[in-house]
Amino acid sequence: MATKLSLREGFPVLVLALFASLTFVLPAQAVEIQRVTSPGGIEAWLVEDHTVPLVAMNFSFEGGSVQDPEAKQGLTRLLAATMDEGAGDLTSEDFQARMEELAISISFETGKDRFYGSLRTLTSTLPEAADLLTLAVNEPRFDAVPVERMKAQLSARARRNQTDPDAIAGRALADAMFDSHPYAHATLGTVETIEGLTPEDLSAHHGKLISKSALTVGVVGAIDAETLKPILDKVFASLPEKSDLKPVAEVEPDLGEEVHRELSVPQTTILVGLPGLKRNDPDYQAAYVMNHILGGGSFTSWMYEEVREKRGLSYGAGTSLSL
Repeated sequence: MATKLSLREGFPVLVLALFASLTFVLPAQAVEIQRVTSPGGIEAWLVEDHTVPLVAMNFSFEGGSVQDPEAKQGLTRLLAATMDEGAGDLTSEDFQARMEELAISISFETGKDRFYGSLRTLTSTLPEAADLLTLAVNEPRFDAVPVERMKAQLSARARRNQTDPDAIAGRALADAMFDSHPYAHATLGTVETIEGLTPEDLSAHHGKLISKSALTVGVVGAIDAETLKPILDKVFASLPEKSDLKPVAEVEPDLGEEVHRELSVPQTTILVGLPGLKRNDPDYQAAYVMNHILGGGSFTSWMYEEVREKRGLSYGAGTSLSL
């Protein structure tokens, strides 16, 4: 056991966190993955599937919340919340109404080390979806009113986290394992740091984070490579060549410490953190499968079945591999 945190009283909720990385694993099957390179040099990985008339694009940029200055924690999270709140000539209301009218989904999110975006659309509205995505990626407006609205939402969530057992335990675990390293910073930010963020901060951060050199793209759906290529150039080819990222030092988590936080609620949350594997480790895929069987498969995992289903000892139990 490396680090254990408990919020005393009542029924236990056990979560075992193994630090590396988690994504959903599909059953083994024959899938043809095409490597597509656009005329403008944008590379994507395509799985062509015309079963249903849908296209899904996921993409990410190197550099997530670890790029937030310490006094501006939550900046990258706010950037993700505001990039679809108006872009180009479209105000926030116009942009959101256009997506709703055409049943297009565009969203952004951040992790510690990468900034993520996604697009979901019917093939019949793909041209319009590409137009909207191009604006969101390249020309977000960061108008004052929607920025303040999203700041209020994030601040409300940060306030709830101050009394949420899982959030308190997660915060204490991060502090114990990573101390002053950026991995210990709150991705969401704090009420105080969120309040100080400005549209100018967002515009400057967008310019540092979003670039072609840090881009990875995956596409699945009813689209072929030749149709995809001009869309890739339309959305991404005009981005800056290089990001302006600050270096993030390697860190070994501090182990062996036991930390407790008291809270007057009828439940207990326990987190245990251990060193994990990087994605380039030769044993990573084996660990990925192991984690899914042990505790990452939700209701089908060994831990969930043994701890909750058979013994009724907790509301839930699981493991994850996370960066």
